Amino acid sequence: MFGNVFENIDIFKRGFSDLIPSFKTAWQLRQKSKREGILSLTYEESKKMEIAQSDAMGLVSKAFYLSMAKQWFLYSNVLMPLISSNNPWLWVQNFPSVFDSPKYKAMRERILQQRRHQALVGALEQFQIETEEDKPAKQRQERLEQVAVITEALNKKSSSLAEAYSVLEPWLMVPNNQHSLKSIRLSSVPGKIIKDFLRSTGTDGLPNLPIIHTFNRGPFRKYFESLMNGDDFLMKKGVQNLTPGDIKLACYERGIVTENKSPLVLQKELQDWLSLSFKTTTPPGTKAGFAVNPLERRVALFALNVARDFPLQPRNQMIRALASSA
Repeated sequence: MFGNVFENIDIFKRGFSDLIPSFKTAWQLRQKSKREGILSLTYEESKKMEIAQSDAMGLVSKAFYLSMAKQWFLYSNVLMPLISSNNPWLWVQNFPSVFDSPKYKAMRERILQQRRHQALVGALEQFQIETEEDKPAKQRQERLEQVAVITEALNKKSSSLAEAYSVLEPWLMVPNNQHSLKSIRLSSVPGKIIKDFLRSTGTDGLPNLPIIHTFNRGPFRKYFESLMNGDDFLMKKGVQNLTPGDIKLACYERGIVTENKSPLVLQKELQDWLSLSFKTTTPPGTKAGFAVNPLERRVALFALNVARDFPLQPRNQMIRALASSA
């Protein structure tokens, strides 16, 4: 226990000593982007500015919290972090980003990767549940057709991301107007699927209860809006001009596993994502006045990236064994 206390005291010290310099660095990066343009920054630097802004807003809310409940604030934000052990979430949920540690960051990434796989399995299971014979005939037939399409896409995922995506693309067509192209159709998506995805990003979201679960749609949509904005930066910057750190961060955000992959492999996988994200052609037979929803396109690509990694991860050996006929 005391070993953990000493380690946590070091995190406190480092965090407080790095706090002001981190805001100063973010301010300097913002001034540079104003003078020379946003593309003068690396992708990691652009994300540092976003994180610093989030840290500043968090500190404002903490100040308000302290003024309203001092004892509870000291308990949850000082005492608990000091005596905690092996909790990779506590620091990032209660403190600015500079209080994070490399050990906990790496641990969170491994956990979140596993949660992505769990979310994928849960989503597929939900589709399968709705094909049971006691479901309404129309709904069951619709789900059976969707399961067939998803299965075809998953069977092609190993060949190439583009081949698997082409199977799903007809589902992503919406009327070519601003409202349809800026929204994600989530009203018919089970709340559990959205909740599980938020957990895979490190956000717990609200409980999956009637009405309440609908508020999880906002953070879900916001995640893919952030990816779309990041894609615009990456495309203008050019994958060939990104640093290895930029590529690794961008890949991880998009569901691409970075472990045990060379920079060249990651560069190609990121380029594949960008090429499909900005694809201008539409599927054969597309009705006039329809276009691919850019946010839903990224949802599909993200899910396919997670699916492509699923068979390769040792942690999924139980499910692979269950599905195997050997």
